[in-house]
Amino acid sequence: MLTADEKTPEREFIDNTSLHGFNRIHHPNPVIRAVWILAMLGAYAGFIYMAVEMARTYFSYDTITDVKMAFTDKMTFPAVTICNYNRIDSHKLTWEEWSILSTLLYGTAMDVPTLQAFLGPTFNTINRTTSGTVANATSMNMADAVRMKGFDISPARMYLCMFGGGPCTEMNYTHSFSAYGNCYTFNADAANPLDQTIPGCRTGFSVLVDVMADSYTETMAAGGHTDVGLTFQIHDQSEPPMVETHGLAIQPGVHSFVPIKRTEYYNHGPPWGECEDRELTYFDTYTLPGCTAECRGKHVEDRCGCTAYYLPGSAPSCAPDVLFTCVQEVLAEVDEGKLTCDCPLPCTMVKYSQTLSSSAWPNQLTEDLYSSMYNLSKGYLTDNFVFLTVYYEDFSYMKISQLKAMDGGQLGSNMGGMMGLFIGASVLTLVELTEYLVARFNRSWDRRKRPLSVQVQPAGASEMSEKKQADSLVFHK
Repeated sequence: MLTADEKTPEREFIDNTSLHGFNRIHHPNPVIRAVWILAMLGAYAGFIYMAVEMARTYFSYDTITDVKMAFTDKMTFPAVTICNYNRIDSHKLTWEEWSILSTLLYGTAMDVPTLQAFLGPTFNTINRTTSGTVANATSMNMADAVRMKGFDISPARMYLCMFGGGPCTEMNYTHSFSAYGNCYTFNADAANPLDQTIPGCRTGFSVLVDVMADSYTETMAAGGHTDVGLTFQIHDQSEPPMVETHGLAIQPGVHSFVPIKRTEYYNHGPPWGECEDRELTYFDTYTLPGCTAECRGKHVEDRCGCTAYYLPGSAPSCAPDVLFTCVQEVLAEVDEGKLTCDCPLPCTMVKYSQTLSSSAWPNQLTEDLYSSMYNLSKGYLTDNFVFLTVYYEDFSYMKISQLKAMDGGQLGSNMGGMMGLFIGASVLTLVELTEYLVARFNRSWDRRKRPLSVQVQPAGASEMSEKKQADSLVFHK
């Protein structure tokens, strides 16, 4: 039982809370009291509505895109991968090796006489007893065959290489395989990439390559290439080249100019985004091209029991006839979506946009000079030489970032603002409410534990009881 000076937890809370309006709903005037009750109900309804909307926005995990243009005094130069449209050079093959490769190149197995009849007199006039043979009549390691018999960038074929105004050599390139055969990547070292310090084509990367069009062995018969020239890809050093899907073509007889722009992407992981940086088996950094290459290689290993020379894997190298049959079937199913690859978006990416333009090359004086210097026939440069220049036109780049539409700090700030606007509450008000609930619980618990008893009121208690009842009537009004 309460004493005369003791208040209920409710009365204590109402008399001392910082919540607006509670001390007004006990006004003796019923009209004023009704107005304050309606005002408080409206304020609490507004706060609850806004709080639910803010919570819904937060848990929808929406993002916004932040785009910034940045400038610097120098730029990290990308990796540039070049590949010839010809996998195997005919002038490097013996007739036996060409016969073994006939299934891969032309879709059917041919012995030497049949192959010679198929090719015609142009190729039959060439002596094909070359050294460095990599095959016999029963077996051939395709990786070794392509590396030794395919496209190369020796000084005999790479007539010019320049970067930053100075020369470069084949030592500045890293070899890789692709469906085009041998590919070579300039500036592939992610740990020590080169910088372009002055914008413009004169200080960028330039390479002049002889594609040797008369040594092409490709046809459309087995899904080969009928083009003459190079395909190239500009990519970040952390990404393996994927010239089959991302490459651009350049032809002989022109000088191709490629100004580039760098764009950096920063993505959010779940639940705000879908990016994920996984661990790859054959690559140090997770990238979409790396994940896709490993996925394609795994499908080939599972179905064919071997590794295509241009895909990562640990199985033995696929024979030429298996490359034409089983491997092509598997990769076609991957391309059609029948075999899937689980490759999420990386959380960080660097991409390069490029614009390709060209001019005729060479002019008459250059052709005469090169033809005389290298003992080349007239017109050979136009038919066989590919000239490529890649450069930054300026040192600006884009940074595109995914940002949370509402993070935890913004949610708390918005909630606090709505509490203050509608009901005049703060974090300390929540402490007051907690204090009231604890007091209410303790009072209820004490009443349950205390046995009922009849107490004798002392003298004068009657007047105090009447005063307490009067106070109680006012309280309940």
